[in-house]
Amino acid sequence: MIFAVDDDMIVGAVTRPKAWPSFKAMRADILFGLKKIEWWKIFKEVKSRNRGAFLIAQNVTRDLRLQSYVAAGYPFWLQSIFERVSLKVRNVWPLFDL
Repeated sequence: MIFAVDDDMIVGAVTRPKAWPSFKAMRADILFGLKKIEWWKIFKEVKSRNRGAFLIAQNVTRDLRLQSYVAAGYPFWLQSIFERVSLKVRNVWPLFDL
């Protein structure tokens, strides 16, 4: 599972704990939550580059839509955003070391 996060502190605390010693407890909480996930990666990504995920998260939290978009797929009202992103990802995906 890949986590794209728009927060330097969270990414730094998880990936570079010696550089972020004040966030040791937060890192432990995050790693505890991730321990049942067999493979994961976290990296910094500004929300403007992940607009579809940002809009879904905003919709879930603002409107309390707690159903899983992952299970249902992206909502129809975001179709154009996800189709554009899909085309971009096809060109970039080989760059990731998975």
